[in-house]
Amino acid sequence: MLDRSPTQVEFTSKDTATATDLSTGKHQEWKYTLQGDAMTITMPWGNGQPRTFDLHRDGNNFSGPISIAPKTPADDTRIERAKQEEQAHKAAEERASPKGAPSDKTAYTPSADISDENNVWYVWLTAAWSAQNQDDQTKLGVLSRAWYSTNDSFARQAVKDKELARINAKLIDLKKLNYVAIGEAKGDTTLATLDTSTGYDFGKKGFQLTSWVCGSGGLGGKSGVNYSFVESDRNGPFCFLPVTDEEAAKKIESLRSSNQSIRIATTVYAKVAGMDGGRLQFVPVGADYAVYKQTYKPNTPDELITTVSYWPYK
Repeated sequence: MLDRSPTQVEFTSKDTATATDLSTGKHQEWKYTLQGDAMTITMPWGNGQPRTFDLHRDGNNFSGPISIAPKTPADDTRIERAKQEEQAHKAAEERASPKGAPSDKTAYTPSADISDENNVWYVWLTAAWSAQNQDDQTKLGVLSRAWYSTNDSFARQAVKDKELARINAKLIDLKKLNYVAIGEAKGDTTLATLDTSTGYDFGKKGFQLTSWVCGSGGLGGKSGVNYSFVESDRNGPFCFLPVTDEEAAKKIESLRSSNQSIRIATTVYAKVAGMDGGRLQFVPVGADYAVYKQTYKPNTPDELITTVSYWPYK
């Protein structure tokens, strides 16, 4: 057994062994020599070059930079734990990938449809993913206006069972939800703004964005809950606004270069990646952008310059 990874080693010939990582099921071929109490093992390594370890006999074991010992019943728990951790890791990786996510907008539930008079959409989704760690009092206190808007204990008790049934049913449905269209409701943080420090990129045909979808902290704040996007690459696809229409690009560039206000209304089509600690995470899959010249005048609506629908994984 290896010290750091449960590995089964079968010595298949006088100079060859097959090593199986019991957490992943992957096989490697090792070369070895045994002279008296000294064993030398050569195995593949991460950089593509083989690496050699010198081991020495210690009873029935061989020890050194790695250790090899006969498998015992005590190893079974460690092996099973490693398998479970690998499965959880693979599941998390799969959820954090946009691969296989639909490019049909109708597959994404609008975030506004999740929100209700009791709380906003991301609080509901976070509660759905954390439901097993929440007691009834917490659920009622966060997700029932009928409960938290009154101090009368009898009034609360009268609605308790009905409200819990409603809350639990919605949480079960939301836990099944995989795809959300995250729109900007009134008062929400703007998801994307133009990076006014850089102009139009003629090679990539578009503008750089300062965007929460690139990954920069978390959004939210209601009931102490926030959320973020998995994408953290500052050169990632959602850090850029593609504008191939030259006339629209000229208008945007003219506004940017003359320091006039530009507003970008954004809808992000995202896959629910699950919880990272106490924060709900999403994988951006696509986005709709509407670019406006901002007027700040109540009776003069912002001027729409262009709309962009962007699905980089399509």
